[in-house]
Amino acid sequence: MREIEVLVQVHENLEKAREILERSGQFVKALRIHDVYLVDPKRSNLRPNEYGGLTEALRIRKTDGGDFLTHKIDHFDGKTGAWTHSDEQEIGVESAQTTLMIFKRLGFEELVVVDMERLYFETSEYVISLEDVKGLGLFMEVEARPTDVRDAPIVRKEIIQFIQQLGFETSKDVGVGKPELLLRKRMKAELK
Repeated sequence: MREIEVLVQVHENLEKAREILERSGQFVKALRIHDVYLVDPKRSNLRPNEYGGLTEALRIRKTDGGDFLTHKIDHFDGKTGAWTHSDEQEIGVESAQTTLMIFKRLGFEELVVVDMERLYFETSEYVISLEDVKGLGLFMEVEARPTDVRDAPIVRKEIIQFIQQLGFETSKDVGVGKPELLLRKRMKAELK
């Protein structure tokens, strides 16, 4: 599935952000999410670059609503190098814990863990996630409903306009995902 989204840090408290999103869209559900990103020491494609960036990821997700195995490949603009979209394949698994054990027995290692509380909202065009991420803070991810025909940069501009119209303080598009943000934070701490 093609995934086009924008991630921003939210500079409001959770309650105010939720109140604004409830006026703009329909609240769907709340989930606790535990993501484990894996790396295979024998292959380079799942390893972060020297800046903590990932172009491909293997994730095991445990949620209140089920467990999943996901493989994700990121695509970037050839001119600017900016992330444009991801191709994501995801399947349900019976147990995140057992799946993790299998991959570890095959030699994979944990790269980074992302723990968050996520509130889902939706509009006719977007799925909106308000995310309280352990170790990072409050974020909002706005994802266009699945589309394979529209141009990713145009859709991303529309998402940014939507975010600006919501009326609360956010950062600009972060440009990377939460695993990269945590990896960069860890790299920075290791330099001290």
